[in-house]
Amino acid sequence: MKEKSGRSAGDVAHAYAITRDAFRLRPLWHDIEALDNKVPAALQYDLMLDIARLVERATLWLLRSGLPLDLRARVAQFGSGIAALKAGLAGILPPPEAAT
Repeated sequence: MKEKSGRSAGDVAHAYAITRDAFRLRPLWHDIEALDNKVPAALQYDLMLDIARLVERATLWLLRSGLPLDLRARVAQFGSGIAALKAGLAGILPPPEAAT
């Protein structure tokens, strides 16, 4: 991430923390881990991989955005919009994708 963005390790850590908290990923990680022995391990792996891709894209975007990497300010700025988008996702996606 440092190489891709040209930013310091500290900046990368701050951007990661913003992404983690704005997308409320901790509860999602726990929910996926709670699926042990309930769904195939490959499905859990795929879910975690999808989240890792999201984290990478969002973290890199933050690093390149030029915004100050203030955890509270950025989570306040983006968190509610991300939550609203998540809540309305089924109404936005085409029916076949909303069903998955």
